[in-house]
Amino acid sequence: MDANNVINQEIKRKFIDSNVLACQTSLINELLSQEMVNFDPPAMYYCSSLNYGTFEGNYAELQAKIEELNESMSELEGLMNNDRDPGPEELSRLMAEVQSDLDDLDQCEPTYGEPMEWWLVNSWLADKLEHEDEIIINEYNCHWWGRQTSGQAIYMDGVISRICQDLEMLC
Repeated sequence: MDANNVINQEIKRKFIDSNVLACQTSLINELLSQEMVNFDPPAMYYCSSLNYGTFEGNYAELQAKIEELNESMSELEGLMNNDRDPGPEELSRLMAEVQSDLDDLDQCEPTYGEPMEWWLVNSWLADKLEHEDEIIINEYNCHWWGRQTSGQAIYMDGVISRICQDLEMLC
């Protein structure tokens, strides 16, 4: 499904018109500077170069990748005691690569998305955005979304496409 075809863009535009109320970047930046509001970035993002590509993901995905590599290490250790031994040099090389990846993942530091714009949204959309690990400030009976992109229509944001797809709104 093409979430950005002309029909789906119109569906998402109407969705945004109904749920996104106003851009309030200046207001929120001022409130943040005066420490009248605060936010904790909900999504920590991890990135690390590995021997066979790059790992990118959240904390749960990082833990799953570490578990996967630990299982690979156990399998390689098991091969050392097996008749199908690919050879000690090859096993040592593979084990060193897996251990190197584990070390790299263990050292990787989280990064947080930085809001480029602040949008006042209704409580329903704020809940959906929080579920997608977006930055939300819930203060003063208002809900502000810390949008981490800028320069394109909001209905083109990947998070909006995912929410609309989850709601089975798109065709």
